Amino acid sequence: MSSAMALHLFFEVLAAVLVLFTLPLLLDLLLLTLAALWFARSRKIGKPSQISGLKSLAVIIPAHNEEVLLARAVQSLNIAKQNLHLQDANIAVRTVVIAHNCTDATTSIARNFGAEVLELNAPALKGKHHALAYAFDQLRDQFEAFFVIDADSLLSPEALVAAADALQEHKAIQGRYTAIPDMGSPRSLLTGLAFRGMNVVRARGRMQLGLSCGIFGNGFALRTELLDLVSCNTQSVAEDLEFHLALLHAGVRVQYVESVMVQSEIANTRQQRARWEGGRLRLVLQSLPTMLLDVLRGRWRLIEPALDLAGLPLAQEVFLLLLALCLPFFWIRVYALAGFAILGLYVSTAAHAGPNPQADFLALLRAPGYVFRKLVSLPAILRSSRRQAEWVRTERGTQQINTAPNNRKDHS
Repeated sequence: MSSAMALHLFFEVLAAVLVLFTLPLLLDLLLLTLAALWFARSRKIGKPSQISGLKSLAVIIPAHNEEVLLARAVQSLNIAKQNLHLQDANIAVRTVVIAHNCTDATTSIARNFGAEVLELNAPALKGKHHALAYAFDQLRDQFEAFFVIDADSLLSPEALVAAADALQEHKAIQGRYTAIPDMGSPRSLLTGLAFRGMNVVRARGRMQLGLSCGIFGNGFALRTELLDLVSCNTQSVAEDLEFHLALLHAGVRVQYVESVMVQSEIANTRQQRARWEGGRLRLVLQSLPTMLLDVLRGRWRLIEPALDLAGLPLAQEVFLLLLALCLPFFWIRVYALAGFAILGLYVSTAAHAGPNPQADFLALLRAPGYVFRKLVSLPAILRSSRRQAEWVRTERGTQQINTAPNNRKDHS
């Protein structure tokens, strides 16, 4: 074989590999983005039709040294609880902070703002999933449902009303979980845009198609009876994805509820991103083969979750499509351009789902640097995908929120 033929064969194999790796995400994004656009045209965020028959609800806040932002989260939650009680005085709602290996003022701040505290002091148990498992185990006999938010979150005033209403029809729900915008930071806007694509555009598309929207780790709720069906003792650092996969295999559909709105500080550190993506990679290797077999056995609703699981992170997808443009074949270049068109539609939809699309589009000028940073983090992602990889807390800002309790006492 001549060197020219060998080179041509190499390029053909490379082109096939690039299509194999990039096609799942492109198919998934095209399907979900078009469905999300139809969702936006056909649905509006409405007020709940009625309060559910729930008599007891626990709002769980896992917290590990969260003295900086916990007060703000509990204050927003107290407002949401008051709104719920205005519509249904019979439902008992309790706020429970899980103080997990805390060495700061988290416990006292929680109690000052009217929350109950469960302390879990077990240095060997690192990670939010241990705090949640402990809370569910301790409280499952006392409540009909659980609502989970992070300690750095802001809850919308109507969130608990909408969640209580949705839980009368669905065993598990996921709210609209977005980043608290930082209009002065293009990098933060870019991260928020990517976050909105994952948690809003894809969730809207799945709801429109009647699929399970996913568990995003914050702003989700489930009825207690689910704990008898699916174990919450996840083992991965990507505990939200692992729990959702368990729900899928149990045949449980998570309903997206747009009016349950929660915003959170988004950690924009390389360590945090590598931790989650590494945990996700490990779950892909463990779960994707089984999911594909289930699809072949006729469980067609798992096609989209399988595409999502097989899809690359967006930055790696962009890099491989750029590589495809460099290959000397017309068809692969057309494929790459079509891929970029799909990504453009997806990102534009995410921008228009936010409060300031113009700022988001300007932030996209930083996209090349974003892609480069993601590629540089690949070694850390691979390290985080190892079985023995541990959870590492992301440091918060140093400016502390006012932790003096309100004069108005929360009687819930």
